[in-house]
Amino acid sequence: MQFQKTQDPGKNKLKTKWPYHLWTFAVLLLVAVTVFQYTDFENIRQLLAGIKPGWALAGVGFYLSGHLLRAVRLGTMLGDADIPLFRLFCWSGLHAVWNYLLPARTGELSLVIYLRRYESQSAAKVTAVLIAVRGLEMLLTLVLVVLVFIPFGDFLKPEWKLPIQAAGLFFFTTIVLIAWLIRHKNWSRFQNKTGQQSDNMRQNLLNFLGRVCAQLQFSFKNPKWPWVMTLTLLIWCLNFAMYYTLFPALGRQLPFVIVVVIVIGMAFAQITPIQSFFSAGSHEIVWVPMLSAAGLSLSEAVSFAISSHILVLIYVLGFAILLTALRLGVVQKSLDKTF
Repeated sequence: MQFQKTQDPGKNKLKTKWPYHLWTFAVLLLVAVTVFQYTDFENIRQLLAGIKPGWALAGVGFYLSGHLLRAVRLGTMLGDADIPLFRLFCWSGLHAVWNYLLPARTGELSLVIYLRRYESQSAAKVTAVLIAVRGLEMLLTLVLVVLVFIPFGDFLKPEWKLPIQAAGLFFFTTIVLIAWLIRHKNWSRFQNKTGQQSDNMRQNLLNFLGRVCAQLQFSFKNPKWPWVMTLTLLIWCLNFAMYYTLFPALGRQLPFVIVVVIVIGMAFAQITPIQSFFSAGSHEIVWVPMLSAAGLSLSEAVSFAISSHILVLIYVLGFAILLTALRLGVVQKSLDKTF
C-alpha cells in the first residue's frame, strides 16, 4: 500500500504570509533609519510638551464621533441583523484599533471574528460589508484626488501632476468596473450547493468568494445606499477634522490644501496594506513629503510627523481602553441576556 505524502498546512500559511512580514520589516527599517538620521528628539519633546489641550480634546471629539458614525453605517449595511448600537460601536471600534496596531491590514479579520462569534453573522456577509465599505472609501478618496489635484495641484512638481490625476482616474474606473461586474454577474454557479466543505481548497475558496459576491449583490439592492454614502462622506469629514486639529494642537499652521492632501494620503494608507505595527512608517511616509512641500526642513518635517503620530497613537490607545471597559461591562451584560 502506498501512502500519499500530505503537506503540512502550517508551512503553506508561513509561505503565504512571509511577503507581509518582509514588508513590515522593510517599513520598520526605513522608519528607524529616518528617525536616527533626521529626527531632532529635543524638537519632538518640545512639540509634545507644548500640546494645546483644547485642540487635542477637539481632535478626540472628532475621532469618537467618526467611530460612532462607523457603527451606524455598519448597522445599516448589516441590514436585518438587529444588533444594538453600543455593541456595534464596540466591535467596529475594536476593529479600527486592531487595524491601526497590526501590520498589513491583518486587523480587518477582527470584525469578521467579532461579528461571527458574538453576533452570529456569517463570515461571507461581514466580508462583503467590509469590501463594500472599503470600496466606497476608496471611490470617495479617488474623487477627492482628482478634485484636489486639478485645481490645487500647483504645489506639486509639473511632472507629478498629470500622473497623479491619471492614476486617480484609472483606479476610480477600475473600482466602478469591478462593482458593475459584481452587481451583474451570476455568482451562484461558484457556490457549493450542498453547503458542505470540500477537500479541494480551490473549490472552497471559489465557494466563499461566490457567497461574498452574492452578499455584495444583495447589499447593492439595499435601498439605504444613499444613507450609507452620506455616512461615508460625514466619516471622511470627521476624519479630516481630527487630522486638521493635530496641527494647531502641536503649534503649527499649514495651508489648507496641504492638510487635505495629507488626509487623502492617510486615507490611502488606511485602505491599502502598506503599514507596519502601530502604523509605523505609513504615517511618516505620507506626512514627511507633504510637510517638506509646505516649506519645513526635512528634520522639522520628520519631527512633526512623529509627534503627530504619537498624538494619534495616544487617541487610539485611549479608545482601546474605553472599548475594553465597554466590552467587559455593558456589552458583556447585553450578550449574557441575549444568549
